[in-house]
Amino acid sequence: MTLRSKTVAASTAVWLLVSSAARAEPSVWTQAARPATQRLANALDEADRLLSEDLQLWLNEPATSSRRVPILNRARQALEKVGPEHAADPELRFRLGEVYYSLYDVEEDRGRLEQAAEHLTFVAGAVAPVTMRAEALKDLAICYARLGKHRDEIETYDRALAVEPHPDSRAILLANRAEGHMVQGDILSAVRGYRQSLRETPSTLVHRSGVTTLWGLAVALDRSGDLRGALEHIAQARAYDPTDQNINSPSWFYVPDYDDSWYAALGHWSRARTAANRDLELDEYRDAVAAWRRYLDHAPISDHWLPLASLRLRQCEKELDEALAKPPPKRQ
Repeated sequence: MTLRSKTVAASTAVWLLVSSAARAEPSVWTQAARPATQRLANALDEADRLLSEDLQLWLNEPATSSRRVPILNRARQALEKVGPEHAADPELRFRLGEVYYSLYDVEEDRGRLEQAAEHLTFVAGAVAPVTMRAEALKDLAICYARLGKHRDEIETYDRALAVEPHPDSRAILLANRAEGHMVQGDILSAVRGYRQSLRETPSTLVHRSGVTTLWGLAVALDRSGDLRGALEHIAQARAYDPTDQNINSPSWFYVPDYDDSWYAALGHWSRARTAANRDLELDEYRDAVAAWRRYLDHAPISDHWLPLASLRLRQCEKELDEALAKPPPKRQ
């Protein structure tokens, strides 16, 4: 379960606004002497305004809302119009990367993702402010995750961690990198990464990003063979977020997409074992069994975790049968 921060996107939006405000307004004489510079500044300002408008839609509507498309295309056109004469400008290329990724968000067109990665790769290697390069590396790693290039994803997170100074952002990067390790089947690195992320998560943010990291660690522990530890960490996550709102936020996505069934299965199983009454217990066990079956139905034969998922399904079915065999409580 990986975060494409609209924590990253929201923080990026703040960075865009700050960088926009920090750009010195060219004088009348500079505008006359360097019209190309003014065209670039105008394009960046227009893109910032449109990206901010898009962020508001993203926060209030589904990510795939068609209302986002014309806004993002206007931003793209404004930037591409000045692109040929400013192709080496990192700020322009960064905005284009953000616009193309956001278009992918709506259209789910892999080509948009590849275009975003091309621009962000340029920024990551450019002579640019460290804050811009750090943001570009974060988003480039997300592009690689969604493109299925997990070795590149992990290497990019390594590069981002080398320049990212902020503890909250570092914690998210560490958790996302741990997810990359888990997708590759390197479960020990995943467990270590999630634990390091939790250590670096500021206490004031545990109720947000720390919750999803606890869920990621729970799944990693389960896949290492520690089901009890997995369920204990889900209980910890629910102490902060009892209704699982954080892991159902649109800020998070699953790689592979069917991995959400594993999270759901463990979540229902945890509730089944602690249910306050028999009806709830049975409902949660049935939902857990259904989630394990969904995972098995959608996972390809190459999936690292298929044998364990089959075992977990049998264990869960056994506990369901035991719960069904218990006599219902006597009515008072």
